Amino acid sequence: MPAGAPSERELAALRSLARRIDPSDPGAHNNLGVLYYERDLLPEAIAALHRALELDPRMVVARQNLDLIQQETGYFDRLVSDLHERLRRAPEHGHLRLELGRAYTVLGQLDQAAEQLETLHRLNPSDPTSLIQLGLVENQRGNLEAATTRFEHACRLDPASSVAQVHLGQAHYNQGLTESALLALQEALRLTPNNAEAHFLLGFVYGELGRHEEARTATRRAMELNPALGTAQANLQILGARGPARPSLPVRNPDESVGGRGHINLGLAFRKRGYLSDAVREYRMAVETGEDR
Repeated sequence: MPAGAPSERELAALRSLARRIDPSDPGAHNNLGVLYYERDLLPEAIAALHRALELDPRMVVARQNLDLIQQETGYFDRLVSDLHERLRRAPEHGHLRLELGRAYTVLGQLDQAAEQLETLHRLNPSDPTSLIQLGLVENQRGNLEAATTRFEHACRLDPASSVAQVHLGQAHYNQGLTESALLALQEALRLTPNNAEAHFLLGFVYGELGRHEEARTATRRAMELNPALGTAQANLQILGARGPARPSLPVRNPDESVGGRGHINLGLAFRKRGYLSDAVREYRMAVETGEDR
């Protein structure tokens, strides 16, 4: 269970950490969420863990952490009840419906989440936020074509949103539509040239297209912008009543530059994201090129 209310010094340290983490790194948000949980800051913990899952929906440890918080505290059940009551009193407040959709998503109640987000979109059809969230819900349902439609709509509503373009690029890539993924990710980088996630995904797309040198260049750039992408960092896992948080993976922080151990670091990055076949390919190339003895 959480350790109790934090001191002012601990709060200041947590706020400082929250400002300094890479906003595009799901592992950093997961670990921040665990630290918040251990200091009994549940709303902040929920927000950080939910952000980790928005950035990487396949991040199992963040999902497990959220599930454990729900099991131990019933936080989301109370949150859903509270949001319904507040919506009953002020149905025009769209942000409450957005929060409710997110809460249902965390609980895995995807039909209820979609219902709230669809209602929000009907009430405010010019806001792309509900469409992006709906796309993420469809991703979790496994409806990739529906997710793509949502992200495409969001991109039309907000042509300046690199976030929507990255989600669209990933949806195309997951369906094997590499050329479409390439266009979306290139547009994301035109809008935000330092978007590490866009560079990272672009590395996969170039690899699928057989443009291997461009793939390495894109992935190296992603790692320059966010070094955590090239390192198998320890993602903290809540143990609840069994003990304090512990790493879910062994810590490995290679000191070598990306250029000197490119295939090894790419393999680590791919393994961290769950792309195991890509990781195996890079490890084999590391052996063939003599990067590792």
